Amino acid sequence: MMSRQPILFALLFCSACGKSAAPPAAPTVHFGDFSVQPYLAAAEVSFTTQEQVQPGLEVVNPAGKVLQCVESSVLGTQHSLLLPGLATGELYSVRPIGTRLNGVLARGALHEVQTLPPTSGQGDEFAAANIDLHRWQLQDVHGFGQAQHVTAGDERFLELRVPGSLPYQNWTTGDQSLALLENVIDEDLDLEFRSLASNGPDFTGHGLLIEESAGTWLRFEFISTGGRSHIFVSGFRDGQSVVQEVQALPIEVHDDNLDLWMRVTRVQDSWSQEWSLDGITFESATEFEFPLMVRRMGPAISHSGGHASPFTASFDWVRTGPHQFDTDPDLSAPEDILAPWCQRAEAWAVSSDSVALRFETDEEVVALVEVGSDLSSFQSLGVRALDENGFLFLSDLQAASTLHFRAQLVDSVGHATWSPPLTATTPQSRAPSAPHISLWEGQEDAPGIWTVASGAQGSPQSTWNLRGSLENVGTPQAFFGAEMVARLDGGPWITLGVGEHPLDNYLPKRLASPGDFNGPLAVNALEDGVLLEGQIGHLVDLQATLASGELLRAMVRLEHTPGVTWQLPVSLDFTGTQVPKIGLVDGRWKQGPHEALVGALSTDPTALGYQRMITLGEGHGPDAWEDYLVELTLVVDGLDEILTPEAVPFLGLGARWRGHSHVGSLEQPAENPHPMGGLFALHWVGEVPHWDLTTEETQPVVEWSNGPAMPMGVPMKVKLQCQSQPDNSCVYSLKVWAQDAGEPEEWDLVHGTTDKGQRSGAFVLIANHISLALGEITVNAL
Repeated sequence: MMSRQPILFALLFCSACGKSAAPPAAPTVHFGDFSVQPYLAAAEVSFTTQEQVQPGLEVVNPAGKVLQCVESSVLGTQHSLLLPGLATGELYSVRPIGTRLNGVLARGALHEVQTLPPTSGQGDEFAAANIDLHRWQLQDVHGFGQAQHVTAGDERFLELRVPGSLPYQNWTTGDQSLALLENVIDEDLDLEFRSLASNGPDFTGHGLLIEESAGTWLRFEFISTGGRSHIFVSGFRDGQSVVQEVQALPIEVHDDNLDLWMRVTRVQDSWSQEWSLDGITFESATEFEFPLMVRRMGPAISHSGGHASPFTASFDWVRTGPHQFDTDPDLSAPEDILAPWCQRAEAWAVSSDSVALRFETDEEVVALVEVGSDLSSFQSLGVRALDENGFLFLSDLQAASTLHFRAQLVDSVGHATWSPPLTATTPQSRAPSAPHISLWEGQEDAPGIWTVASGAQGSPQSTWNLRGSLENVGTPQAFFGAEMVARLDGGPWITLGVGEHPLDNYLPKRLASPGDFNGPLAVNALEDGVLLEGQIGHLVDLQATLASGELLRAMVRLEHTPGVTWQLPVSLDFTGTQVPKIGLVDGRWKQGPHEALVGALSTDPTALGYQRMITLGEGHGPDAWEDYLVELTLVVDGLDEILTPEAVPFLGLGARWRGHSHVGSLEQPAENPHPMGGLFALHWVGEVPHWDLTTEETQPVVEWSNGPAMPMGVPMKVKLQCQSQPDNSCVYSLKVWAQDAGEPEEWDLVHGTTDKGQRSGAFVLIANHISLALGEITVNAL
């Protein structure tokens, strides 16, 4: 089985990094000998101190700003640290730092560190256990890409991965691709690489990046667009595309996810690109002229056009010089002689007695964790295994304390390295009446630690909604100024809206009550990860800062079931104890008995509001629902008695829905339910309720003043149908009747509309400022 531990070559920043620092005062630590072992893209720096410290290094620019910082949590007087990510042949100003046992940081004098000059490109078989940090630099402008050597059977290869939450694009906005680059001298080139089954989703690409400067580069890639693989080249000068060639590859390349070879040749300013399916017979793709002073080159991946889909590409090797037949597999891979390298480490308090740690390393490790109330003494917490995302949880810790953590990270052959120093402050034990973050589904295993399941409802929209609220905060006015953020698997923080008092501030509309939040997590990101026992594990970190300055935190263990699709027909009811696999998009819903139904899924009558929504079906991909018939039973129990001037109660029944969008507002969450194939809505406004149909746009295309009635408290049967026509239009039909009456033969409401692209999507039910109970529901294909 393949070992897939994530790795992120991001620089570790100490508290001083990124800040302009005044010249250091007389150091409180005596720094002794300082020596350097230079490499092409790194330097091994050794120094001594008179007393025990946790050591580090700072790279400082002429203005005194700290550009880069690395630290270690191991205490000692003899120190050796690797300073990675340096440019080849450059001179740097570096100073040692040390944190004493009392927590005081001291800085030593500046020293010059010179890396080795560039050489001819060497390529790499990627057969070692670790990436050679002495030679390679990882370009990662967003800081959340991953690069690692992966072992699969008797093969080792380089794996580059970008998440689905950031645009790793490579276009006129600049080169933001994830790339593993080596600094080289400017000379003629003869390059070749092998791609292993890496034909990704649309708008992704992988290949070779050859760079002169930040604004001038060439990208030679295999890209995916329109469900097909292409060979592609683009050249940029001063940020503008001046060369662009693309050629479609045979359809089976993408459909069967075949391995690919690419060859790039340069003679002075002349370039050529070839491709192959076997590494022996190559076909010409393009030839062109492009003056370029080559400085860096290497494998790279990107989201072409800025589309953010999770994408992983595997490079078997990158070779320079005379071409040779592929001699893989790596039957005699080099022995693992290097200690693991920890590129990123974090610690944060989850609850009063729990702390989460995360370590990102370049190979699989276990952690020997230690904790201390200060740096003078540490207590062992034993050997801890990391989960597939590098996380581990520590419990039974002391509340209301600042705790220091360090860990020895040990690989499979016993090589070990110390993590950077970590600190977390646990809060006071949470009283039942204290402010806290609460979720509307799942289980709270311990204060602030939740387990939630996702994925079983398929993919009606491109996001999955993590719904909840801030509880026990105080009066509704206490939510004004509250801020909330979330992140998935230690990735970038995204801002979440927090509901305020609806009578004082009607935005965000979907957050109906003070303190409500709705975090949309991208389904393509949830589908990406290590599959264990049928599920992909994720961690969602939530933080809320109240207007008073109080910080609330929660950690969600998200157990995602990937690859679920709803195949028609579908039939659900709500008579059991388990909530059926239906998508809860907005609002609080509860399952249980109802006075007019045997079992029902009902809106919470105490939390009515804007578009309380549930959905069923497939909204995306090849299995998206197109033509179907929905039959359901429902009861409208009443209308919202507390309304803002903008709020009009209505019941919505929609087909071909794919998710919310922004229209003239960037509030989070997005408030507009369109585009949608067709939405029938019954509005309780004026003396007589009326029906209308809204299609692609936000304005109704037709209204009916004599549509079917929906009396309060009466169980009603509803049929909704969407059916494509030979001219690519669609006819939407609706009928409504009392449950205890016979079904009418004719449709009550029928309208045909010209299709504008929304030819598929899920069923959606909307309760806008109404109290609603849903009974059974059945969907059949037409």
